[in-house]
Amino acid sequence: MAIAKLLERRPHIVPGKYKVSELFFDVPKDYSKPDEETLRLFARSIQKYERPAQDPPEEEAKQLPWCSSSRKLPAMILE
Repeated sequence: MAIAKLLERRPHIVPGKYKVSELFFDVPKDYSKPDEETLRLFARSIQKYERPAQDPPEEEAKQLPWCSSSRKLPAMILE
C-alpha cells in the first residue's frame, strides 16, 4: 500500500543553475482508512542542474521515495 500518490510534477529549469519541480501529492487524512478522504499536498524539489553527456540507463534513473514532514504531523515516506 502506498502512503501517498504523486499526482503531478511540473519541472522547470532556472537557467544554468537548478532544476525546480513542483509536486502535488494526495495523502489519506486517516491512515487507518486510506481509501476515504485525502489531503492534497504541495512540495517543491530543487536539484543542481547538470545535463549529462548521455542519459543514464533506466535502472539507474529509478525514482527514490520522497520524505515529508510538518510541525504538526509526523515525518512520512511518500512513494
